[in-house]
Amino acid sequence: MNTDKIIGIQILLKPGVYMFIFQVYFPCTNYTMAVYNQYLELLENILSLYNDQGLTVVLGGFNPELLSQRKPVAPVIDSRGTSLNAFAPKYNLCAIDALDLCTVLTFLY
Repeated sequence: MNTDKIIGIQILLKPGVYMFIFQVYFPCTNYTMAVYNQYLELLENILSLYNDQGLTVVLGGFNPELLSQRKPVAPVIDSRGTSLNAFAPKYNLCAIDALDLCTVLTFLY
């Protein structure tokens, strides 16, 4: 898949030590789950390749509906959220806006 919705940079921290930062913008609900899952698969392939090469950071918009610990009435989790919740632990990803310490951001993953 050739896409501009996942981009990355490599930063040399010191000789032989690298950081890889990936910015993602996943398809919104106007797209099918099949398309969404293609992006998850592509990101998984990318992370599988780079995780052993250095520190990896993923940021951006995954466009799911997720349950939140800090919202009194959380939205109902959708199929994108279910897929992302299954994917995230493999790569130590978490929804920042769902954490108790996050008091400003409301719709990020």
